[in-house]
This record gives sequence, structure tokens and C-alpha cells, in this order.
Amino acid sequence: MIILQPGFEGAVRSKLGVSQKELPDSEINTPFLVDRAEADVIRRVPEYATLTDPLDKLNLQDAVITYIAMMIAPSMVRRLKYKVKTIDVSWEKEKVDWEAFAARLRDEYEGLICELTGYDSPLVGRIDVEPRNTL
Repeated sequence: MIILQPGFEGAVRSKLGVSQKELPDSEINTPFLVDRAEADVIRRVPEYATLTDPLDKLNLQDAVITYIAMMIAPSMVRRLKYKVKTIDVSWEKEKVDWEAFAARLRDEYEGLICELTGYDSPLVGRIDVEPRNTL
């Protein structure tokens, strides 16, 4: 791991709104997911190693975490139980459109990248790095 810190798996689960039982660390911390997410962020933010602002460093990690969650989201429909019925207990979870959820995560990811680079994003638009003088 180049960008991520140990324990990032909890942040991925938090973005997806699932428990450790529903999405264990071993499913999140696979080399393909982690390496792919970090490689994409590094490609999009080539100056990542020179970031000094604490908020930028957090946004960098959040971008990788969001990318991982975006890649996992479409598979959540097969991972989660929506209905449970036993003799004593019966409950049903609200269904989630995981494809739409992944699209929202992609938008969030693009926004984070745009904040870090200040470049145009097809989903967000231009975000200036330097504040404008509005007087």
C-alpha cells in the first residue's frame, strides 16, 4: 500500500453501509482492488507524494477508499441477504440499487480528484485551486 493506511477497510465498509460480517477485510484487501485503486489515483494525481496539506492527504486517501467502494458496490447485491425468516424472527432490508450507488461513488471520486488537481472534470466542472478575489 502506497497511499492507504492500515485499517482502511472500515472506511470502505462505512461508505457502503455494511458490516464486517457482510464484507470482511479479506474481500476488501485484495491486491487487485487496492493496487488498482491506488494506481488510478496516482495516475490522476501524479504529484501525490508532494502533498503537504493535511486535508489534501486525507482527500487522497478518501479518493482511494471511494474507488475501492465503487469497484465493490456492484457485487453487493450478491453478498447481502435482504430477507431473513426463522421461526422466531423475520426481517427485510430495503433494497439498494448498487449500480446507481456505484455511479454516485464515481461522482464522489471525481470530485475528490478534481479538488486535488484543480483540473476540469467531466462530472463536476472546474474547481479552482486558488481562491478568487470577489471584491
